[in-house]
Amino acid sequence: TEAEKTEAEKTEAEKTEAEKTEVEKTSQKIDEVLALAQTDGFVCERGEAGAALAAAAGDVGAAHAILKYEYDMLKSLDERADAVEALSALRSRFPSHPEKLIRRALAMTEADADDAAAILAAEEEDAVDYFVEMGASSDMARAALRDSGMDVTAAETLLIKRVEEEKERAAAAETAKRAAEEAAAEKRAMEDQMQEVVVPANFDPTAIGGKGGAASAAPSNGAPAPARKEDVVFEATGDTVQKIIMESPVPVLLDIYADWCGPCKHLGPILEEMAVKAGGAFRLVKLNSDNERPLSSALEIQALPTVFGIRDGAIVNSWQGFPQEEALKSFMMSLLTGSEPSNPALTQTQKDKNKELSLRLARVAGAAGFSFSARERMQERIESRLDALVDEAGGPKEAEASAQVLRALLSNLARDPVEPKFRRVNLENPKIQARVAAFPACLAVLRAAGFKSTGQYMEMQGGKVLNVAPVSAAADMVQKWIKRNAAAMSAAARKRQDDADRANLVYETEDEEEEEEAAAQIDPEKCVLRARIEGKKRVHDLTFAGEDTPRELLRALGVNGDNPTQITCAAKRLVIKSEDEGQMGKSFR
Repeated sequence: TEAEKTEAEKTEAEKTEAEKTEVEKTSQKIDEVLALAQTDGFVCERGEAGAALAAAAGDVGAAHAILKYEYDMLKSLDERADAVEALSALRSRFPSHPEKLIRRALAMTEADADDAAAILAAEEEDAVDYFVEMGASSDMARAALRDSGMDVTAAETLLIKRVEEEKERAAAAETAKRAAEEAAAEKRAMEDQMQEVVVPANFDPTAIGGKGGAASAAPSNGAPAPARKEDVVFEATGDTVQKIIMESPVPVLLDIYADWCGPCKHLGPILEEMAVKAGGAFRLVKLNSDNERPLSSALEIQALPTVFGIRDGAIVNSWQGFPQEEALKSFMMSLLTGSEPSNPALTQTQKDKNKELSLRLARVAGAAGFSFSARERMQERIESRLDALVDEAGGPKEAEASAQVLRALLSNLARDPVEPKFRRVNLENPKIQARVAAFPACLAVLRAAGFKSTGQYMEMQGGKVLNVAPVSAAADMVQKWIKRNAAAMSAAARKRQDDADRANLVYETEDEEEEEEAAAQIDPEKCVLRARIEGKKRVHDLTFAGEDTPRELLRALGVNGDNPTQITCAAKRLVIKSEDEGQMGKSFR
C-alpha cells in the first residue's frame, strides 16, 4: 500500500542518517588515532588507523597501542640479520602483497618465514570471506585484492562496483525466471480448475497409515501455531548436512528416501505435515539415498524408508518402514525432550551403534564443508611446524615422542568430539608440559587444528556440535609425518650400518692380503701374532721368537702381568690365564 511504502521510505531514511552519523564518528576517532601516532613520532596511513580502531572495538587508546606495537616490531625487524632472506622468500611467494604487509607479518612472527606466510594467507582468506559475505564470489574477491595491492578499502570500493554490476545481471536473469514461473503457475491453476479434489472429513495428516497404524494428532490447547513448510522441511545434500543437520538449533528428523520407493512417497508427506504442525519444535530433513551415496553408506542404510532422530548432532534413535502408533509417540517424545525412549527401550548395543553412526555422519558432513584449499594450507603449516620441532626438541627421536602425544590428543577428539575432556588440553599437565607446551611448534599444530589458547589450556572453541573434519585431517597429517620421520631415521641407521660394513669389508680384505704376503715369507724360527686388547679397536702385529712365552706377549702389549689377565686364541681354541704358571711358562713353539 501507499502507507507501507511511505513507512518503508521513512525507515530507510532514518537508517541512512544513522549510518552517516556513525561514519562521521568513526572518521573523528581515526583523526584522533593519527594525531596520537604523530605525537609518538611515527606515521601511519588512515586505512591502518581505521583497521586498528576496528580491532580495538572503537577504543582510540587501544587502537593507538596496537599501531605503536606494530611500529616497534617493524623497527626491531631492521636489526635482525635473518630477516633479509625471509623477506626475499615472502616477496616471491606473495607478489601482490605490499612490502609493508609482508614486513608486518614477518615482525609479528620474529622473522619466521613460515609463520609469516601463514599469517598473510590467513589475512587474505579473511578478506575474501568478508567480501563473499558482501555478495562477491571468491574469485572476484581475490581479483579485487590483487588489483588493489591487497588494500582492503580500495578492494571493497572496486568490489562494490563489480558486485552491483553482477547484481544487475542477476536481477535481469531473476526477472526472466520469475516470469517463467508465473506462467507455469497460471498453467497449473488452469489445470487444477478442471480437477475435483475430495478431502475426507476424517483425514489426519499425522497418521502413519496402514492397518492399525493411525496416530492421533488432536492438538492440545497449548499446541504451537503451525510453521511454514519452507522453515521446517529441508532437502539435504552432502554440502549442506553440516549446516542443516549437525548444527541445527532444534532436533532433526532425518528421512532417508528414494524416488522409486513407494512407501517413501507415502511416508514423506505425513512427516512433512507433522513438522509443520509442530510449529518449529523439530525440523524434517529429507535425503535422497541415490543422490547422496556417501552419506547413505556412512549411515549403513539397508532398507527404505529409514528415519533417524538426531539431537545436538548425535543420532538418538531410528526406525525402518512404518512405526506403530505407540512406538512413534515414544520416538518423538524422546527426540523432543531428550529423554530415553521407552517403547521400545534402546539396548546398549543399539546405543553403541547410534554413537558409531553419529561419528560417521559427523565425519562425512564435516568433510564436505572442509575445502581442499583449506586442507592444503593446514597440511603445509603442520608439516613445516613438525619439521621445526626436530630442532626444538633436540633430534628426530625426541620430536617423534612429542608428535605421538599430539596425535593422541587430536585422535581422541576426532573419535569422540562431544566429550568435554577431549576438547581441552591442560598445558600444566606434566606430560603435556614436557612434550607439548615446551615447544612452540607443538602449540602451532594445535592452533592449526582449531584449538585456541586460554591461558593454562588450549581449548577447541564452538558449540555442542564440532566439525571433526579439520581435527581428523590434522591427526592424519601428524601420523603421516611420524611415519615419514621414522622412515628417515631408519634409513639413516641403515646408511650408518652400510658404511660400517663397507669399512669392515675393506679392513678384512687388507687382512687377507697381508696374511697372503706373510704366508709367502714364513720363517720357521719366528712366531707372528695379531693381538687386540678387549674393548680397544687397535690391532697389534707382533713377532716373537719360537722360544718366547706368553709373558713376552703381555709385555709387548704393555699389560701389567701382576694383574689377572686372560689370553684367548680363537683359532686354536686356547685360553690362558696369567695366574696359570704352567701355561704362561710354555713357549710359543
